[in-house]
Amino acid sequence: MKKLLLIIFCLLALALHVFADNWIQVSSNKYVNTESAIRYNTNLPNTLRYSFWGKSFNDNSKTFNDVEDRLKQKTNLVDIQMIIDCNNKTYMPKRYILYDGNSKVIEDFTAEDYQVTWKQFGEYSPMQKVYELICKP
Repeated sequence: MKKLLLIIFCLLALALHVFADNWIQVSSNKYVNTESAIRYNTNLPNTLRYSFWGKSFNDNSKTFNDVEDRLKQKTNLVDIQMIIDCNNKTYMPKRYILYDGNSKVIEDFTAEDYQVTWKQFGEYSPMQKVYELICKP
């Protein structure tokens, strides 16, 4: 009986982890995990930056097509760690993980801060929705 209760407890604990993420759709194929948002680079004065995870499914856009041409392989999904600067309304990609149709990692790359540039986002862009979810909760 104790073993059965232990097995049930372990299964429930694993199931809770699966449903713990809060993925919110910000465009037709882009999602953001608001629960992954944490303060980023807090030692800089007067900055409010967050790191968070997003995902995009392959929509046959130029970005996905360029990646597939470079890798000579079909991609299905990309997980992206982004940094958003709430004060300046800018963002930068920090890490990406590309997956194939079988959820196998094709490529995993993390950039150093000096390797990427901050990008502005428009008022009606998916990043504006992210800004409202993370910077203005």
